[in-house]
Parts: sequence; structure tokens; C-alpha cells
Amino acid sequence: MKNQSLVSVTLLIIVTAIAIAPHTVAENSNGLTIVVTFPFLYNDIKMLVCQGDTVISLVKPGIDPHEYQLTPSDVDVLRKADLIVSTAHTAFEMQIENLVKSGEVKAKLVEIPRIPNITFLIHPQTGKVNYHGLLLYPKNYVSFIIYLESVLKNMRRSCADVYRRNMDSVLTELRKLDNSTRKLTGFLAIIDVPKIQYVVKWLELNISYILLKDEETPITPQDYQNIEIILKTNRDVVVIGTQGSSACDKLRELANAYGKPFLAFPNPLIYNGSLDYLKSVSQIVNSYNITFSHTKSEGDKNFVVITTTALAVAILVIILVFIARRSR
Repeated sequence: MKNQSLVSVTLLIIVTAIAIAPHTVAENSNGLTIVVTFPFLYNDIKMLVCQGDTVISLVKPGIDPHEYQLTPSDVDVLRKADLIVSTAHTAFEMQIENLVKSGEVKAKLVEIPRIPNITFLIHPQTGKVNYHGLLLYPKNYVSFIIYLESVLKNMRRSCADVYRRNMDSVLTELRKLDNSTRKLTGFLAIIDVPKIQYVVKWLELNISYILLKDEETPITPQDYQNIEIILKTNRDVVVIGTQGSSACDKLRELANAYGKPFLAFPNPLIYNGSLDYLKSVSQIVNSYNITFSHTKSEGDKNFVVITTTALAVAILVIILVFIARRSR
């Protein structure tokens, strides 16, 4: 009987060990499997993760996620994921959300628009929220990184210190980039596509016009006429095109015709990280010589000071003469 009891206890220990083994391996050895929907999320997550974590991008750089469709192999990848990070605005991302809600995919789903403290910008032509490129606005990027760090450490507590150090390193790098990037405060901006609205906001430009209203609505001749009116009637306008877009060459042509600065920004979809993209934009802006047409020269400033002083003296003389006459 004692031998049978010993065997039973031994078997119980073995069964229990087998039952908890997958969790122990995932926590300490294999790490987390993290799937991102857009390629420009890849490096941002990669900079946060701990040894053993794996980051996978469903959509590869250069492919338009708005036209992407989930494949059976994608669904297999999603089933194996511990965490999915999504921008939550394309058709295939809506499908992922439904797979998670139905329970077919067990991973935790983080959707960027639902992260606390995300700032949303309004498309000036449609009056609707622009969900494209949210993380290209550094304030949103900070909220994203802080939130992801909290999610990761809760999922793999053994790496909490690593996630925290990596987060601090990323945020320090972002602060340095922000401080070293020239801001174009006071300029109006004309841009071609919604996905660069947030990075243009970071540069402190006031966006006057976005040519592309959404992915389904083509740019019309009226859009270009509206831009010409802005170029004719405003002095300090910067025109920004996205390399490879259908409107980039036309915008460059219009900017040259009206003597306005033109900047060509790279397409965010060819980048593996949002921070990498911001670095590229910073280099472009810092290397371009843009000046305000209404900035006063030193001579103009001195003239204003002299004129103001002379006017004040004249007013004082008039007051003194008036007082003298009243006292007689």
C-alpha cells in the first residue's frame, strides 16, 4: 500500500509538472510572441522587448496595409501570439479584432487608438478623425511606449526591469530627437496624404490642406485649384509631398511655380519603426533652409524701435504743451 501511495504521489507530481511546464517555459525561456500589424511598429516593439521575446510583422515594408488581406498562415501566426499590436483601422485589422472577440485567437490585443492619452487630429477637409500615423506624433509615441511597457511587464514579470530600462532608453532618445529638431512654427502646410499629418503637427506647422481625403477618394482637379488659391494668398506656406505618392511631383511643381519651400518626406510604410521615421524627417527639416518672408531684419527692428520712441516723445511733448496752456 505504501508503495502504491508513493507511486500515486510521484505520478501526481509528474502530471502537475507537465501541466505547468508550458507557462514556465514561456515566462523564463521562450518569452513572448508579439505580432504587429503594421511594419512601422516592428522596431518600436523590438526596442522594448526582453531576451527570448519574438516580434513578428504581418505586413512587410513597402506593402500598403489598407489593401492587405489575412492569409491562412497569418491566422496560424495569430493563434500562436501572446500579444497583438494593431492600429485598428484597416479591414484586416478589423478581422483580427473579430478573431480575438470570438475566442479563435487567444492573444491579448492592444489597439493604438484605444490607448489612454492618445491625441487625435481632425482632417481639415473631411472634419473626421485621422487614424493614420498616430505614432508619428511624439506625444502619442510616448503614451504608446509607456502603455506597452506596462502590458509587457504584466505578461512577463521576470523581465519587468528590462522592459523598464528599455522604455527609459527609448524615451530618452525621443526627447533628444525632439530637442534637436527644428520646428517650423508660423508656417502653413499643404500635404498630400493623411498619414503624415501627425509628423507635420510635431513640426508645429498649421495644416491648411490635405489632398487625399481617404484611401477610397481620388484627388480631384478642384483639390489642386484650392491649393493654388492658398499658395497665391499666403506668404509663409510649406508644401510637403510623400515620396512615391501620386501627388508628390505635382505638389513640387506648384511649390516651385509660386516660390514656396517644398519638402519630400519618405513614405512611413517603408520603415520598420516610427522612431526611425521621425529621425529621417528630422534630418530633412534640419538640412533645409526655410526662412519667414515676414521676418524683420535688424535694420527693420531698429526702425521700429526708433519710430516707437519718437512717437512716445511726440505724445509727451503734446501733453506738456497742453498742461502748460491750461495753467496760464
